[in-house]
Amino acid sequence: MIRTLLIATTSAAALLSSSALAQEASQGTASVPDFAGVWGNPYLYGIEPPLSGPGPVVNKSRRRQTVDIDGRRLPPANAPLVSSAIQLVGDYANPILKPAAAEIVKKHAEMSLAGVGYPSPRNQCWPEGVPFIFTNSAVQLFQQLAVGFKIGPYSAVDQYGTPFTQALHVVERYRLVDYQAARAAWERGGRENSRPGQGIGEGWAPDPTNKGKGLQLQFTVEDKDVFTTPWSATKTYRRVFRDWPEQVCAENPHKYRTEKDAAVPTADKPDF
Repeated sequence: MIRTLLIATTSAAALLSSSALAQEASQGTASVPDFAGVWGNPYLYGIEPPLSGPGPVVNKSRRRQTVDIDGRRLPPANAPLVSSAIQLVGDYANPILKPAAAEIVKKHAEMSLAGVGYPSPRNQCWPEGVPFIFTNSAVQLFQQLAVGFKIGPYSAVDQYGTPFTQALHVVERYRLVDYQAARAAWERGGRENSRPGQGIGEGWAPDPTNKGKGLQLQFTVEDKDVFTTPWSATKTYRRVFRDWPEQVCAENPHKYRTEKDAAVPTADKPDF
């Protein structure tokens, strides 16, 4: 078992989490692929539903996709309807949700429909656990010892506020896939997730000239107290052509689509 330290970020914050990287090894010396570096995905929020079987909660709020997989503008009349990144209305009728969890997702959906933001690890500048952290635009991997998660005041498994308990179990499998396989996964992801802009001005846009291997994460989530069944999804990344930018959420905690400033942890008294 190889452990991987994973850093994921959005335009609002650089947030830290840890994840386990499962690596199949033959007897004797294991061949370990090099996953280190920065990988990007231009879609919001980039989670690719599985080809079959139970999948994650998705957004009932839809908008027209603006650009295709290569960043070219799509005709509005023919563009597919995809998840709206600015109105998060989780499908609380998804059969993976137990009644109590469905009620939480429903409450958040009603708030979003009313134009009221609800707190999440992202907009409150709190660390994001797995699998929530996979909804970010990019990841940076460091292959070293690291593992664990902790329930916090805004913990959720997704951007719709789906909760989790101490029974949460997340299995992650990372692998390198060729360019055509990565492109096919992006096309599937683009039928669910929105892509703003032309794909070049985005902070962690993948390098459009890089035809090398992509990084694909397949993860399975189970929590007997929240979900009726385990569910899975994938997220596929490609190499980016920009350096990792320095951004700290706590430097600007104002109005992240909620009615209050972000609940940034603060000390009761100054250090000096």
